[in-house]
Amino acid sequence: MKKWVEKIRHFKGKLRIPSFSMSNDMSYECQVFNYVGVCGIVVCISSTLLSLIFFGMSMIEMLTMFCLDFFVISAFILCRKHNKHRIGAAVLLCAAGFFFVPMIYLFFGGVMSAVPIYSVMVAIFMFLVVLSEKKRFTMLVIYFLIMGVCLYTDSNYPSLINRSLSTHSMQVLDNAIAIFIVSITVGLAIRFQEGVYKKERIKAERASEAKSEFLAMMSHEIRTPLNAIIGLSEIQLQKTLPDEIHSDIEKIHSSGVSLLGIINDVLDISKIETGNMKLIPLKYDTSCMI
Repeated sequence: MKKWVEKIRHFKGKLRIPSFSMSNDMSYECQVFNYVGVCGIVVCISSTLLSLIFFGMSMIEMLTMFCLDFFVISAFILCRKHNKHRIGAAVLLCAAGFFFVPMIYLFFGGVMSAVPIYSVMVAIFMFLVVLSEKKRFTMLVIYFLIMGVCLYTDSNYPSLINRSLSTHSMQVLDNAIAIFIVSITVGLAIRFQEGVYKKERIKAERASEAKSEFLAMMSHEIRTPLNAIIGLSEIQLQKTLPDEIHSDIEKIHSSGVSLLGIINDVLDISKIETGNMKLIPLKYDTSCMI
């Protein structure tokens, strides 16, 4: 038994299949690619198995679905191995939206099948994965045009559509399976986005707190020697000195006072950000403050 376990571990080491985890150390692109890839694999395999169990498939249909599953799994593993997350996600979405979904639509039942439901999931993933606005808009326009051609063909040339689901009960069952799979997938996508948003918000809050603490500490550290410079310059100004030296010391004193005011303002901003600013109610003359 131990020998078999060692052989399996050795085989896994040779394959070097990467981890599919969603750790905080991963970039957003890597996490999105992992999620979309795993969801694509699960959807493809589950839809293939369920279609094979409940509806039965011809040899050509079975070969087509297995080729689709093999392509998705292979592309996912290769892109993960070479760290091509952005390219891998674009390839998977383009292959699904521009080739596989239209092909399955035309050859596996048309609008009466569950393909329109799966097409909605592909469009949602395009919104989720493609970060560039121009690329996202271009992909969606091309995808909608392709699906529009499929719908136009189904409406005006229905004889070109292969109606693989012969009975109404089979159509209902196919749509029910698709609704179940797509609902779970889209729901998990929403949860995934919420998780990423929460992580990024926590990081931003920690960074803001660290910045405020740093500013507060540095303001105190800089203000201490600056007060010494201002105090010593005031002492020197009280002495009888040559005009040139007196002018230089006066410039040092005024610059120090100006810099101290800037540091105090920075310290006040850091106090406001951390919620430590306290308002002291005092009477003041507005005209004197202007």
